[in-house]
Amino acid sequence: MALPAGTFTGLDIADRQTLADWLEDADGIDTVMDFSPRRWNVAGARGILGVFEAGREIATWLIVREGSGWILLRCRDGSISNLTSRLADVLRLIDRQRGG
Repeated sequence: MALPAGTFTGLDIADRQTLADWLEDADGIDTVMDFSPRRWNVAGARGILGVFEAGREIATWLIVREGSGWILLRCRDGSISNLTSRLADVLRLIDRQRGG
């Protein structure tokens, strides 16, 4: 699965492919939206992605690129993961939280 051209511009080629591959196999995930163009006033945040589960109108998770690492925020309770160096690690955290 390819991500639409012009989207997720803050991701490098490898991270774009990682996200596309994950979305292809992520049952119950409706979409991922790139919120990076929006102003957030979050120092050091280079990218913010919203992950939406099927049937939900608000994001379940936010994935934040902080410097050269990634952090996962769970919106319902505000929990925040440790910083990890790879997007794939954050996507695995989502899979674990979903029971997958």
